[in-house]
Amino acid sequence: MNKVILIGNLTRDPEKGSGNGVEFAKFTLAVNAGKDKVDYFNCVAFRTTATVVGDKLSKGDRVGVVGSGHFNEYETKDGAKRKDFQITVSEVEFLSLKKNTAQNGSDGLKTENSVDELEEVDTSDDNLPF
Repeated sequence: MNKVILIGNLTRDPEKGSGNGVEFAKFTLAVNAGKDKVDYFNCVAFRTTATVVGDKLSKGDRVGVVGSGHFNEYETKDGAKRKDFQITVSEVEFLSLKKNTAQNGSDGLKTENSVDELEEVDTSDDNLPF
């Protein structure tokens, strides 16, 4: 089983694009890994999830993501071979949206930011893998 569940903040606005007719959105998630330590995860969402991520999220927004982790191999311009780790996102839960906080005076959680096509992340003890 290859399943990754993360909660963190976007380090920048999502980068939107498309390839071979499939829309994607790339973003980096900063995840608190303990006292004075942060881990950064490169994430990519496709299709409907990419549309939602690209249209609704921005730098600083706190989200929960569910997906799978993959190593990608690539070659740099100077011919060096590299690997990176990327999360392919299948689900997103909006935990707080910075751009809505100032507009509505609340904590940024508004029902119009919910997306019917995406499932919520279940964090009950019965579903935790440990």
